[in-house]
Amino acid sequence: PYVRAWMDAFIDPALKEITICAGAQTGKTETLMNCVRYAVACDPGPMFWVTFAETFARSFSETRLQPSLKDCPPCAEQVQDHKDKFKLLEMHFKDMTLNLAGANSPGQLAGRPVRYLFLDEVDKFPEATQREAGAVDLAKVRTTTFWNRKIMVTSTPTVEGGQVWQGWLNGDQRKFFVPCPQCGE
Repeated sequence: PYVRAWMDAFIDPALKEITICAGAQTGKTETLMNCVRYAVACDPGPMFWVTFAETFARSFSETRLQPSLKDCPPCAEQVQDHKDKFKLLEMHFKDMTLNLAGANSPGQLAGRPVRYLFLDEVDKFPEATQREAGAVDLAKVRTTTFWNRKIMVTSTPTVEGGQVWQGWLNGDQRKFFVPCPQCGE
C-alpha cells in the first residue's frame, strides 16, 4: 500500500516533486521504474534518470531498466527498431527519449530539458562545491521549462543533513505505519 501512494502522487497533476525517504530495499527504485513505464506508455515526455555514478547507471540500465521496459507490452511497442536508438544511457522511444547519467559528472547533468526527472539514491550524490552547484540542483534546473514536470527523489536516509531527509522535511512528511504482527499496535 505505501508504494501505491508514491505512484498515486506521481500521477497527481498538482504535485511537481515527490521525495521518498525510506529504508533500504523497500521498493523505491522499483516505484521509479513503474513511474517510468507509466510515462512511456501513457504520458510521454523527455525523461532523465540520475543515479550516483555512471558505471552504476549503465549496469542498472542493462540488468533492470531495459528488461523491464521490454517486458511491458505498451512500453515495448514504443521501443525503436534500430539498435543504435536503444542504448544503455540513451533510449529513443517513438514518442520520447530517456537518458541516464551519473551524478558524479556535472557535465552530464546539464544541457537537456526534461519533463520527468528521477533522482535515485540522492544521499550518495556529490554536494555543491565552490565551483559547481550540487548534483540535485543541477538536475532539477533541467525541468524548469515544463509546466507539467515531475521530479521523483529517492534515497535511503544516511544523516539528518542528507538531501533526502531535508527534502522529506520540506514536504508534507507523510508516514506509513505498519501494525506489529504480534500485538497489532
